Amino acid sequence: MKNSDPRVNGGGFARLKDAGIMLSVGLCAREAALVMSGFRHRVRTGQPELCILAGPAYAIPDGVDSLLVTVDGRVAVRTRTQQDLTVPDSDYPITGDLLTVLGGMGLTSVAVPARDPIAAILRRDTAALAPSDRI
Repeated sequence: MKNSDPRVNGGGFARLKDAGIMLSVGLCAREAALVMSGFRHRVRTGQPELCILAGPAYAIPDGVDSLLVTVDGRVAVRTRTQQDLTVPDSDYPITGDLLTVLGGMGLTSVAVPARDPIAAILRRDTAALAPSDRI
């Protein structure tokens, strides 16, 4: 699968070919697209992929790199690193723009419990992205 990031634009393929390594594109492409869906979504939109969880979450689910919840009216972002991220401005409005801020922090996928108040806001503000626009 070719890297969808325009900054590299197949540069890795060229380096491998120049080194005499044979390449085959397309093998396991469907599986690779699933694993890389958050990254590809962020490259295309500037926002991490939003994953709405059916139930509550006490830990970051497999397959995503962060968990977004509201705690006492504030946004909390748990990541797989030892230190959680702090949203730059504690008074930052909770809108779809928040996903752009999180994408700028390097996050590729964000899970949000469905019953968390932020889920409804983010769902509403990202509704303009048709399912076919998401990978």
